[in-house]
Amino acid sequence: LPWYFAPKWLIITSPLHIIIGALAIPFGFMQKISDYPRKMLTPFVFVFLTFLIPLLCVILGRQNLYDNCRQLLFILPPLISCAAAALGKIISFQKNKKVIIAIYAVGGLLLLQPAAWMIKYHPLQSLYFSPVIGGNKGAFKQYEMDYWGFSVKPAIDWLAKNAQNATPQKPARVRLWYGDQLKIKYCIDKHPNLTYVYDPHGDYIYSSNWDYSIILLSETKYNEALLANWPPENTVHQIMAGGAPACAIVKAGRKKRPEPPPAPEIDTSALELQLAGNPSESGYINLSAIYHNNGDFINCILAGRKALKLT
Repeated sequence: LPWYFAPKWLIITSPLHIIIGALAIPFGFMQKISDYPRKMLTPFVFVFLTFLIPLLCVILGRQNLYDNCRQLLFILPPLISCAAAALGKIISFQKNKKVIIAIYAVGGLLLLQPAAWMIKYHPLQSLYFSPVIGGNKGAFKQYEMDYWGFSVKPAIDWLAKNAQNATPQKPARVRLWYGDQLKIKYCIDKHPNLTYVYDPHGDYIYSSNWDYSIILLSETKYNEALLANWPPENTVHQIMAGGAPACAIVKAGRKKRPEPPPAPEIDTSALELQLAGNPSESGYINLSAIYHNNGDFINCILAGRKALKLT
């Protein structure tokens, strides 16, 4: 991973008030170290190091981080505490009450943005992206947004209300290819007009045993064509977060998968001629494999017998 992976993810998934507070830390402590009481400075340094040391260990050690920087979320509370202390110190420098009121007003407005987002898009709070990159719209197709599959539950709830002709007697069959199968089954079991089915095929066009498929946006890391052509074919609804899709609900389309084209027959004449003048065990093994792939099973057996004779 590049050294900036963890810092970048911490920035793009943090609201503006945390980013501004972090930038304010050096400005809040611009005086000489000796000017600060020890009782104040020692706790601050200790808390700040609980943020800085793990981050440096990850950066300098090039540690693996899987699916954004969720392994480093524990360093955010110390950072926020230090940012709050720094902002408090900056405010204490101010003598003008209007400036102090303006700082509090701006801080309050900055707090409203993520708070309103969390309320509006519940239960998808973990999909939040910072306005620094344009929010979720800016993150769409650029960063993995829903690794844990939190959008599965809203998708199932929507299907329970909108699945066509789905009744407890004849429930709609729903599948999820990428993601935790226990999660989707748990959500589906709460709705009598839906039933869970398993389909191991990764495509979303052909359906042999399902009526609806939930396609997570995270699935596109295995399928670039799916990302380029989002939303998928036959999409009936998308679960949105911050103006960007988290998953799509796809209705079953074609039922039968086409047969794969037959493999082209490989010419064996050159290898046969070579083995006639210089027979070898490995050569006849390769020849036997080629006969097998060509569907010539009689010659496959004969070449295999010649290989055995040469062992």
